[in-house]
Amino acid sequence: MKIKVSLILLVAIVLFLTWKVSAEMNLNQDLKKQVDGLSLKLSDKLAHESMELQTKCAEQAGTTYLHLGYKNDGLDSYQSHYNTKLNKCFISIQSLDNNGVVSESMFDAYEQRGYGFYIGKIGTDKPTYCNLTPSSTEKSNCKSKDEYEVFVSHYME
Repeated sequence: MKIKVSLILLVAIVLFLTWKVSAEMNLNQDLKKQVDGLSLKLSDKLAHESMELQTKCAEQAGTTYLHLGYKNDGLDSYQSHYNTKLNKCFISIQSLDNNGVVSESMFDAYEQRGYGFYIGKIGTDKPTYCNLTPSSTEKSNCKSKDEYEVFVSHYME
C-alpha cells in the first residue's frame, strides 16, 4: 500500500513538474517575442534618429562650407558625415585652384575645429603642407596624401 501511495505521489509530482516546465517554456517564448518586438522598434527608432542627425549634419555642413568662404563654383566641393560613434558632424572640403594645387580639409561642422589639412600639387603624393590634429593637444605632420586620407577616413566612416 505504501508503494502505491508513493508511486501515485511520484506521478503527481512528475505531472506537476512537467506542467510547470511547460508553463515556463511558454512564458519564455512570450517574453522572447516581446523582446524581439521591442528590439525591432528600437532599431527603427535609432535608424530614424540617425537619419535625422545625418540630415541636420548635412544642413550644418552646407552652412559651415559657405561660412568658411567656399563657393559652389565647380572648383570647391564638400562632403558631410555624421559619425555616430563620436556623436559629431564632420565636413570634408576639397578645393582646386587654377594652378593645379589641391587643398583638402576636414572640420567639425558645428565647432569648426580643424582636424586635418592637406595642400599639394595634382599628380604628386608629397604634400606642400599636411597637418593632422586628432585632438586639441595632439598635432602631427603627414608625409603623403594617402596618410591624410587614411586619417580622414576614420572620422568619415
